[in-house]
Amino acid sequence: NYSFGIVPMRKPVFTVVGKPIPVEKVPEPTKAQIDEVHKKFTEELKELFESKKYEYISNPETTYLVID
Repeated sequence: NYSFGIVPMRKPVFTVVGKPIPVEKVPEPTKAQIDEVHKKFTEELKELFESKKYEYISNPETTYLVID
Protein backbone atom coordinates (compact mmCIF):
# COMPACT_ATOMS: atom_id res chain seq x y z
CA ASN A 1 0.00 0.00 0.00
CA TYR A 2 1.30 3.43 -0.82
CA SER A 3 0.03 6.93 -1.40
CA PHE A 4 1.18 9.29 -4.11
CA GLY A 5 -0.77 12.50 -4.43
CA ILE A 6 -4.40 11.97 -5.35
CA VAL A 7 -3.86 8.39 -6.56
CA PRO A 8 -3.83 6.23 -3.40
CA MET A 9 -3.43 2.76 -4.95
CA ARG A 10 -2.42 1.33 -8.28
CA LYS A 11 -5.39 -0.10 -10.12
CA PRO A 12 -5.60 -1.05 -13.79
CA VAL A 13 -7.54 1.30 -16.05
CA PHE A 14 -9.12 -0.17 -19.18
CA THR A 15 -10.34 1.70 -22.23
CA VAL A 16 -12.85 -0.04 -24.48
CA VAL A 17 -13.73 1.48 -27.84
CA GLY A 18 -17.00 0.68 -29.54
CA LYS A 19 -18.08 0.89 -33.13
CA PRO A 20 -18.49 4.33 -34.71
CA ILE A 21 -21.90 5.95 -34.63
CA PRO A 22 -22.78 7.51 -37.97
CA VAL A 23 -23.78 11.14 -37.47
CA GLU A 24 -24.85 13.49 -40.22
CA LYS A 25 -23.05 16.83 -40.03
CA VAL A 26 -25.66 19.54 -39.48
CA PRO A 27 -24.44 23.15 -39.12
CA GLU A 28 -27.26 24.10 -36.72
CA PRO A 29 -28.90 20.95 -35.36
CA THR A 30 -32.31 21.08 -33.76
CA LYS A 31 -32.89 19.86 -30.22
CA ALA A 32 -34.68 16.83 -31.68
CA GLN A 33 -31.64 15.95 -33.81
CA ILE A 34 -29.33 16.30 -30.81
CA ASP A 35 -31.64 14.18 -28.68
CA GLU A 36 -31.71 11.49 -31.37
CA VAL A 37 -27.91 11.26 -31.52
CA HIS A 38 -27.69 11.32 -27.72
CA LYS A 39 -30.21 8.48 -27.48
CA LYS A 40 -28.27 6.41 -30.02
CA PHE A 41 -25.01 7.11 -28.16
CA THR A 42 -26.40 6.02 -24.79
CA GLU A 43 -27.94 2.87 -26.32
CA GLU A 44 -24.63 1.92 -27.92
CA LEU A 45 -22.74 2.71 -24.70
CA LYS A 46 -25.03 0.44 -22.68
CA GLU A 47 -24.68 -2.33 -25.26
CA LEU A 48 -20.89 -2.00 -25.22
CA PHE A 49 -20.81 -2.08 -21.42
CA GLU A 50 -23.01 -5.17 -21.23
CA SER A 51 -20.98 -7.00 -23.87
CA LYS A 52 -17.58 -6.26 -22.28
CA LYS A 53 -18.21 -6.18 -18.52
CA TYR A 54 -17.50 -9.90 -18.12
CA GLU A 55 -13.95 -9.33 -19.38
CA TYR A 56 -13.05 -6.48 -17.02
CA ILE A 57 -15.26 -6.46 -13.91
CA SER A 58 -14.87 -8.89 -11.03
CA ASN A 59 -18.61 -9.04 -10.26
CA PRO A 60 -20.35 -8.52 -13.64
CA GLU A 61 -23.58 -10.27 -12.64
CA THR A 62 -24.38 -7.53 -10.14
CA THR A 63 -22.83 -4.55 -11.97
CA TYR A 64 -25.01 -2.36 -14.15
CA LEU A 65 -24.47 0.83 -16.10
CA VAL A 66 -26.84 3.58 -15.00
CA ILE A 67 -27.16 6.70 -17.11
CA ASP A 68 -29.44 9.41 -15.75
